[in-house]
Amino acid sequence: MSDDVIENNRLRQTGSKRSEETKLKMSISAKGKLPNSTKLTESDVVIIKTLISQGIARSIIANKFNVTPEHISIIKSGNVWSHITIPEMTNEQLKELQITKTEALKGESCKASKLNNKDVQEIKIMIKNGERTKDIAKLFNVRPNTISTIKSGRTWSHINIDDIAV
Repeated sequence: MSDDVIENNRLRQTGSKRSEETKLKMSISAKGKLPNSTKLTESDVVIIKTLISQGIARSIIANKFNVTPEHISIIKSGNVWSHITIPEMTNEQLKELQITKTEALKGESCKASKLNNKDVQEIKIMIKNGERTKDIAKLFNVRPNTISTIKSGRTWSHINIDDIAV
């Protein structure tokens, strides 16, 4: 739909017409160029659009840029930042941008986590001392499967207890 058609529809609905200055401010704001109009810069949006094109989940991208997943969806739809295009990138540049789920949602940074780094250190020490999975799970109010995945290294593998005296 052209700007004229949109303006005519709005004019019919409200009976008022926006000034050219107001239209310009709205246009600039939608592009993210007014101060305080957005948390993101144009270079952030280039990275976001690249990550979207790589199939990275919007929640992971949102977490990295400290915005809501809905904001990422709006960027993806082209409702904002539509003037930003993704430049051609080399494989090395794409690898630098690559975000994996384990990197983005690791440990305490995952909002759904019931445990923190200190808890997991204690759990790993208890596992090392031979405590039963079921008993550890009760103590930390988690399921035994959670303790098993910590024990096997499938989760919380970034927490190392080798430096801690037992």
